[in-house]
Amino acid sequence: MKTNKNNRKVLLILPSFQIKFLKFLFLLTLLICTLFYFSIFFFISYWRDLGLQAGLEANNVFFDFLEQMKITLGYVLVGVIFLTTLLVTTLGLYMSNKMAGPIYNLVKYFQDLSISGWTKPIAFRANDYFVELMESLNQFLEKQGIAKKGNNENH
Repeated sequence: MKTNKNNRKVLLILPSFQIKFLKFLFLLTLLICTLFYFSIFFFISYWRDLGLQAGLEANNVFFDFLEQMKITLGYVLVGVIFLTTLLVTTLGLYMSNKMAGPIYNLVKYFQDLSISGWTKPIAFRANDYFVELMESLNQFLEKQGIAKKGNNENH
């Protein structure tokens, strides 16, 4: 994970990518939770209509039960939506960090390569994604004589 000048971990390595990714996850979560929200209230409405069709009077305890269930489920769903959004955002930030880290390292690597003309092999963090990209790039650069294993300080 990238660190700043105070040696603290930086969560937004590539803010433009990560914020777009988190917005996408947030909107997807909101859409899914909204679908659940409306499906539950459609279900309650269905049972209300079924009770009326069965001939129950409007003041029947069944309709009071449905109204109490609607209120209770409303509160539960608000809590679930909040927790789901928090969980998806947290995991999305973690996942986007694992994707943005290699991209950040590649950009920095190519900048260093363009300045010095040679460089040591690229390395990603232990749990980053796209390890195959790192390995392929290192093999290519080694075959081209651009990157060499070990210390390149004296080139």
